[in-house]
Amino acid sequence: MNLEFSEEYYAFILAATAGMAVMVAANDLMVLFVNLELVSITTYVMCGMNRNSMKSAESALKYFVNGAAASAFMLFGIALVFGITGSTDMAFIAGQIHGGNAGLSIPLFSLALALIAVGFFFKLGLFPFHAWLPDVYEGAPTPVTGFMAAGVRVVAGLAFIRIVINLLGPGLGGFTRVAWWIAVITMTIGNVGALRQNNVKRMLGYSSIAHAGYLLIGFTALSSTNLLGAEAILYYLLSYSLMSLGIFIFVGQVEGSGESNLGFDAYRGLGLRQPGVGLLASILLLSLTGIPPFAGFWGKFSLFSATVHNGFIGLAVIGALNSVVSAYYYFRLMVNMYMQTPEHDQKNLVYASAPLVTSALALCAVLTVWFGIGPFSLTSIVPSVNSLWASIGNSVAVFAH
Repeated sequence: MNLEFSEEYYAFILAATAGMAVMVAANDLMVLFVNLELVSITTYVMCGMNRNSMKSAESALKYFVNGAAASAFMLFGIALVFGITGSTDMAFIAGQIHGGNAGLSIPLFSLALALIAVGFFFKLGLFPFHAWLPDVYEGAPTPVTGFMAAGVRVVAGLAFIRIVINLLGPGLGGFTRVAWWIAVITMTIGNVGALRQNNVKRMLGYSSIAHAGYLLIGFTALSSTNLLGAEAILYYLLSYSLMSLGIFIFVGQVEGSGESNLGFDAYRGLGLRQPGVGLLASILLLSLTGIPPFAGFWGKFSLFSATVHNGFIGLAVIGALNSVVSAYYYFRLMVNMYMQTPEHDQKNLVYASAPLVTSALALCAVLTVWFGIGPFSLTSIVPSVNSLWASIGNSVAVFAH
């Protein structure tokens, strides 16, 4: 299916993008939730836009059913927060919680936050709300899968940072201990699951689960008074969005309009027959593995360094070991590209027929290299980060008083 010929596809992309833009800037829980739902509903529809594929319809249904349940939990949590504090404004809630209001029920508020976290755990693909992700990634049209990986999940991570810092505050309560265990389980499930896959999109789906576990490592280092963990998470989200978008562009072109070339065998000899495209894809795969000097390595290094700085050395070691495991399935794809010969009737796509797509792939690969070796300041190249720092700073001021 060629989604580029569908007017509805572009309308849904624009609607989801508008929702994401508002969601990361929202200071009110209800505003955040409404825009999260705008993103979710448009994504549900886009997953099922390939009407000629039963897997596409199945992925949309699975995503919708699981997403609706997660949204219900999240909305119930927001309702509890409103009942406890009388407001859904995050700055006001933070002042109530950390301002010594003796009338607040801390256990009930903790339950509310846990319910809110369910929605974000689902969007990020964290254990135990991860099972939908490989099926949805496999069945959804590949452009939609790339949009989900590089857009929806990254924005959900940004919004979750604000929730954690604004509403949990100094010490983050017991969140770091919970995050420790969930990160370990999520990384392990993702990497072990990816080892067993013969479908490249399902492999990338399990890989995304593992990367969500790496991301949660940074949350163990979050603090309202120390931005080291937040900086690591932001850098990792930026690098992961480039890597995942690029690799799904590559996969989408190899599988073709019929989405039939989904196995590893479809990549046999591609790096030899199309060396330029093979090189670009290899850069992205090496970065996803965490090989220096690419952005993926420095993203993981910053996360592991932040959590070691916070005293969780064991978690960093487990994360590094999981990265070693992930090398198997990423390198497996590269072995097929460079060390296997294609069958006589196998035809890889000729990228010269899609120069814009090749240019987009090249841009993702070049930026992945540049963010790994180029001297830059994250806050200087991502203007929106400054507003996030400002919101975090406001929260810190509330806690200080």
